[in-house]
Amino acid sequence: MRVCRSNWLASLGAALVLAVPAVAVAGDAATAVYKLQDGIGGPSDPIEEENGKDYAGAGSEQSTVTWFQKGTDVYVLAIWMSSDVSEADRPWQLKCSSLKLSQVGEPTLMVDAMQITTLGDPINADERPANHPHLAKIDENLAILSYGSDDDNGNTQTYVQLVNEMCEIKSEMLRISNDANNNQGAPECAVHGGMYITCGYYDNNDQRTYARGLIYDPAVPSLTNDWLSVVVTPSDIGRPAIVSASADRAFLCAAKGVDRPPEMGVECAMINAMSGEVLFKDYIHMSDPGNAMYFNQPSVAKVGDYIAVQTVMSSGDGKLTNDKGESTTYIDVVQPNDIGLQLKSTLPAVGPYQAHPGLCAGGFGAVGGGQTAEPHMALFQAPITGAGQPALLYVDYDEVSKNIMVDMNYKFWFVGWYADSGYLANIYGQNPNDQGRDFLRCVSDVPNPAYQMDGGFKPTVKTFTVAPHSGRMYGDEPKNALWLGLVPAQTEQQVTPEPPEPPTKPPVSTENPPQDPSDPSGRNDPVLGDAASGCACGVVGSDTSGYGALFALALGAFAFARRRREEV
Repeated sequence: MRVCRSNWLASLGAALVLAVPAVAVAGDAATAVYKLQDGIGGPSDPIEEENGKDYAGAGSEQSTVTWFQKGTDVYVLAIWMSSDVSEADRPWQLKCSSLKLSQVGEPTLMVDAMQITTLGDPINADERPANHPHLAKIDENLAILSYGSDDDNGNTQTYVQLVNEMCEIKSEMLRISNDANNNQGAPECAVHGGMYITCGYYDNNDQRTYARGLIYDPAVPSLTNDWLSVVVTPSDIGRPAIVSASADRAFLCAAKGVDRPPEMGVECAMINAMSGEVLFKDYIHMSDPGNAMYFNQPSVAKVGDYIAVQTVMSSGDGKLTNDKGESTTYIDVVQPNDIGLQLKSTLPAVGPYQAHPGLCAGGFGAVGGGQTAEPHMALFQAPITGAGQPALLYVDYDEVSKNIMVDMNYKFWFVGWYADSGYLANIYGQNPNDQGRDFLRCVSDVPNPAYQMDGGFKPTVKTFTVAPHSGRMYGDEPKNALWLGLVPAQTEQQVTPEPPEPPTKPPVSTENPPQDPSDPSGRNDPVLGDAASGCACGVVGSDTSGYGALFALALGAFAFARRRREEV
């Protein structure tokens, strides 16, 4: 799968970065970037562009994040698929890190890339021992972790467990998928408060997306299966996106159609979270194959009284060729009820990278002097070629004009320095150069305990949007490392985004004994040669001298492209 056509911004920045003077980086108006895993793990011989490396593992991929408030401290919990595992655990397992934010001092790693699954049978060569994790916070003590695994009988099934702020698994595996003889996975869960949870997953064999009700008992603690409903069908690639619309309603969207990309579009539904009744279903966007328009890849987020739905429109070139083709990111704002979507506004061509985005939502803006932060969508994107920087764009909806508003001066932030939303996941996955992508997830409204505290970490920032992402330090490591970006959201006064701070590894806490990781299989693999990037001529390396230049150049390139889109 060639992926060059969507990477004009990244390749331009990479090619010219050395020709632009560096910009000073410092201050609270900059994203703090932390390294959670090295870019190693699994076979990594120089890549054969046409053949790839089946099940070799991308290093880190498919990260998910949540947070907990414990007294005056905040714990940011990140879980991801890691191929930096022993040969017995290959091709990958789930790992977890916990970053503590306190009132004074820098953030500290309380748990450092601890492996939390040992699923799969090396004799039977399981292909997906731990895949597609998703976290949703239940309360300040526990979150629900959902994921897929073919550990049982070779068919991928969907499981859930409870996990706390220290990466400790607090419940047994519960299979929520309904047919052990089918491949059922790619889950997401939404918590409605109290004891009710709704999870979605899709069935690849029967081509449908399910919603499953769960009951949470905090006294044990435990999770129990409740109702099961078919929501979207037919659906060959119906990975669901789900959000809690209210204390007793779940809102779910998934791709609909029997082909890839889906020839029918993206359908959304309102579900009674107590009974599982599907109250309505409707398309947020319909595909139009005759005009090369295929809608796919939904993400959803609650934005105040509204729900934002992000989708991607593809030209579908990959159906007939070895080319990814063109894609465009859409954002829609809806106010669904029990009878319909109630569409409010639509905005196409949002953000610098028009492929594989993610969406979260929370407050953004100045809060000092009686000012009030407004709810915003946070669109999270990264280049598909692995050459360029991840970006987060805060987007708001104006209720009076019914417009989705984009402000490039104060609301466009680079999240880190290395990003890959699909390249290594594609060539090191199950079907190299045929399918494979990363999934970008973020979480907003993460409190900063150091807000207005002397000696605290970024004391003028009240809340962060936290955005984990994978990316490769070219020339240093053969696979994708995992990075965690803490992006300012609510701040004392309005700020202009600055280039992200040079990435660091946070200090590991001395309060806990170090983990005893298994012997990784890929630690001594050779570094990939120049053939690793079939599209980019070069990228910024680990030397921080080029950071500011890349930020300034990429921002200018995005502004130019946005003007071009407006003129068309």
